[in-house]
Amino acid sequence: MKDAKLGLTMFWVGAAYIFGASWVAMWWLAPVWRSAPAEQFDGTAWSFGGPIFMSIALSIPVGVLLIVLGSMLYGQAERTRVAAFAAGAVALGLGILLIPTLSYYPVGFGVLGGLITALFLGALLVRARNRRDLEPSERTASDLHMAATIMFFVAATTSCSMLGNPFGGLFFPERIIHDGSLPWYYSMGSKIAVFFTLGFLFNFLSQYVSYRHRSSRPPTPPPYTSA
Repeated sequence: MKDAKLGLTMFWVGAAYIFGASWVAMWWLAPVWRSAPAEQFDGTAWSFGGPIFMSIALSIPVGVLLIVLGSMLYGQAERTRVAAFAAGAVALGLGILLIPTLSYYPVGFGVLGGLITALFLGALLVRARNRRDLEPSERTASDLHMAATIMFFVAATTSCSMLGNPFGGLFFPERIIHDGSLPWYYSMGSKIAVFFTLGFLFNFLSQYVSYRHRSSRPPTPPPYTSA
């Protein structure tokens, strides 16, 4: 019970940090950064890499670590499982912070895009086979999860197309300007945000339906043991 309370506290602290720094604060900060040249903020708390920027940049890796640990403790996970997810969250956070030091490899988008497609097809095939043995309410949760997977797949492949395609992408910004294709990129960026939102919505609904189904079941009697 003590671990569950600690976990719930860690979860909400991490959630508040992420929500407050990376969403709420940006409604106020983004217009400030957008309305003036970057040179104006050099040497101030508002500069790139300054305390305000870093508090926002760290909100995802630190917040995710707190949320992962909190949710695992609240869910009464085994200690080894908690440690494994904590290590994964730390690795993910380091990966986010180290991204600016990586080079740009257009071919990587093609390789990873192929892996994403193969894994997407494999997951849907396994889900289809597994669905036959599910109860009706469990099938609803499974179908919602499939809808979430589809949205994430479309968002991922569209992102690869935007960032790694040979007609533009990050490697050829001059072609984007020359061909006047910025409106296309703006449109795709907005659609990616919508795809991700729908994916998370369907994933939430899947988890909620699954939870409601389990909570409506009568409690399982303890196994009979003879005196």
